[in-house]
Amino acid sequence: MVSYAHSATGTRYVLGIDIGGQSIKPELYEVKDGKVTEKKEEWQPETETKTKLGVVAHAGQIADIIAEANKKAQALGGKLVAVGIGSPGRFREDGTIKPGTNTNMGLTLDEFDEKNLKDKYKGELKAINPDLESLPLTVGNDGNAMLAGMVQDIVNSPRTGDSRAVLKDQYENKINPSTLLGQQVAKRVALFGIGTGLGHAIVDVDGKGGMHPITDGHASKLRVPVDEKDWPMVEKAIALMNEEGKKPEVLAFPDHTVRAEDLMRDPVLKKLAGVDNAKDIDWAHNPEHEKVVQFAGKYMGRLIALIKSGQSDDVETRNGWSLTEKEDAAKTEYYLIGGGVGGKPLGAEMIRYAQEVLVDKKISDVKMVQYTRENPAARAAAMTVPAEHLSVGHDGRV
Repeated sequence: MVSYAHSATGTRYVLGIDIGGQSIKPELYEVKDGKVTEKKEEWQPETETKTKLGVVAHAGQIADIIAEANKKAQALGGKLVAVGIGSPGRFREDGTIKPGTNTNMGLTLDEFDEKNLKDKYKGELKAINPDLESLPLTVGNDGNAMLAGMVQDIVNSPRTGDSRAVLKDQYENKINPSTLLGQQVAKRVALFGIGTGLGHAIVDVDGKGGMHPITDGHASKLRVPVDEKDWPMVEKAIALMNEEGKKPEVLAFPDHTVRAEDLMRDPVLKKLAGVDNAKDIDWAHNPEHEKVVQFAGKYMGRLIALIKSGQSDDVETRNGWSLTEKEDAAKTEYYLIGGGVGGKPLGAEMIRYAQEVLVDKKISDVKMVQYTRENPAARAAAMTVPAEHLSVGHDGRV
């Protein structure tokens, strides 16, 4: 079997893959001096990048994309040395997915429970090309990768002459490179990545930009209480989304709590507004669309307030935060709002309504920052690859 020993000659590449509930974004990045650079190749695989549902179809799709990236690297006269993958789901240390934490990609709610995606990918790669079985793969939570990418982008932004979008919190305070750097005390920063689902992660950022995970992130699965007057909107979502005999797309409970992500994620908002694309939600001119956006923003604010309270319940009791983790999550100072919905104008409007909730609940020490720059998820996934797989001379056999 051919090992993926790194060569000192030729360009080395790392493939970063961001797996979303609707689409997969792969990017091929150069490695220089043992680090993933910002330079990416203009490359698009022939393999369909619309996310395939089901473990078998998904594993085959990812393996095909990796195999194509390997050929592309060779065609460029270089070598693919590693792959970093950000995927929905909360991962244990052994690589298996905790039950109920990747419900959007399966044909059933529990299809991805206890699965080890790294093993599945390697099995498919071996079937395509035995040599690829030894290619180092790093697989982890997509929210963690996205948050790390956003924080790194912010703290490493040039202090002057930065042409990237200026980021501000809901109070119009500019987010500078130093804003998220904890000097005496680390800054606690979280992500709400609003797309097909709701990506969430929390980190402490130290004075040098180093990040230390806090909890394993699961706000998308918290049970959020919904007001009686808003329950008809939930019933409408259930009627539109949940089909008899298929996995429920909206999880609601008799006590009028709803799974957090189902109150704001892209597929639900589109169904409620009666559009095929979220960009067609016209809250400025369509009163019914405005109600949908107001609803989503209100419950994003309620979710933040719920986390701030230190009291929350997971839809899967066995996955709930411990008391200490709840207390840690409650100390979050910054929420970076991004993703396919959160980073767009629709996300800004949701933030406006979320702020009304925070004001009403007298929460003034939480900052919401809309991340409007290019989605860093694919590069962030690439950067999860351990440094030892990037250095020249490393024997990459696994």
